[in-house]
Amino acid sequence: MEPNIEGELITKKRFRKYKFTNKKHSRGGMISSACGAVAIIFILVAINISFKTRGDGGALVAVLGFLSFLISLYGMVKGLKSFKVEDNFYGFSWLGVILNVFIWIFTASIIIMGI
Repeated sequence: MEPNIEGELITKKRFRKYKFTNKKHSRGGMISSACGAVAIIFILVAINISFKTRGDGGALVAVLGFLSFLISLYGMVKGLKSFKVEDNFYGFSWLGVILNVFIWIFTASIIIMGI
């Protein structure tokens, strides 16, 4: 360890300082996360309608499920593209991509089982 100007030893506490950056959350990641949230809401509304009508939801449930499928696909693509932007935080990007992949697989499996 080196002494500083006053003769005191510099300790490891020096490295515990905050580091300020100009990074911000990526816009594509936030859009991706929002798409995942909207897709989940659409799925929950479709499930609720289907339960209330005892399985006879009709076209409304189908439209909500298919919109959820398309929105999650868009959110997945938007989230993956947001990783290309440099000097950003990628927390929302990861959240959006993971959420949209699960929703997309869920709705795709329901669509395939219904065919």
